[in-house]
Amino acid sequence: MGKKQMQVADAESEIFTTLQNLIIGNSPEELEDMIFHVFEDANLQSGDLSPEEKALRYDFHIASRKILRILCKHPDLLKKVKDA
Repeated sequence: MGKKQMQVADAESEIFTTLQNLIIGNSPEELEDMIFHVFEDANLQSGDLSPEEKALRYDFHIASRKILRILCKHPDLLKKVKDA
């Protein structure tokens, strides 16, 4: 495996491990609440965001909440992520 492929594999592993640790340490509902409050606070303190920055925050917020809601609805998938 080439150096670049190893770097990508390491990055993927780090992302998965980080997400796994978040999900193991918190329920999806708790994570969803945290994300909501973090974005709510950030939006209140953000001042002058460009429309592009606002759209990016919105898209990230929606995607994160969607993932967590799917995990809430599918305990088998949540267990798979936790046990991986």
